[in-house]
Amino acid sequence: MWKDWSYKKRNRFLLGAAIGGLLLIWFLALSNTFGLMRQCWDMEERLEIAASLSGGLQDLQMRQERLMAITGEAGAAELDLHQELLERVSSYCVNNRLVLEEFPKPVISQSNDFQVETTIFTVEGRFIPLLRLVHDLEQEWGLGKISGVEFASRKNNRANRKELTVSISFQQVKRIKSKNT
Repeated sequence: MWKDWSYKKRNRFLLGAAIGGLLLIWFLALSNTFGLMRQCWDMEERLEIAASLSGGLQDLQMRQERLMAITGEAGAAELDLHQELLERVSSYCVNNRLVLEEFPKPVISQSNDFQVETTIFTVEGRFIPLLRLVHDLEQEWGLGKISGVEFASRKNNRANRKELTVSISFQQVKRIKSKNT
């Protein structure tokens, strides 16, 4: 029978058999492999999302405690925001080779049910790390708001060089628990 067929019929038969064989291989072996590969990718995505959620949850809990301390809500953990500011600024200064020259106690003023703590501190160092410190205070750390920044350059006669300092006026607002509530 095979010998009686022409080359055209033989090639069509071989082409059909090859396509049928490829479909058989696809349905028996490869479709399961690709399905399992898709499931593996989905599970890896879910694992990454779960890992990022645990870190995000801790960050949200810290922010909630800080906000509760600022607003003075009941059950809030007592946070000394001035001490936290000092710790963050000093660790930033150590990591970026800056000098924290002055960090006085805050000036406290009260208005209605709010207490405003203003801290004016001075840091010496290079411009880019000082600018990053200002950015982190305002945008990243969320401890309060910057009400003023002043960069100043002065000549150090002992070292015979110029020094750059920044004076940052930082305000933190707290809600005072009133006697009626």
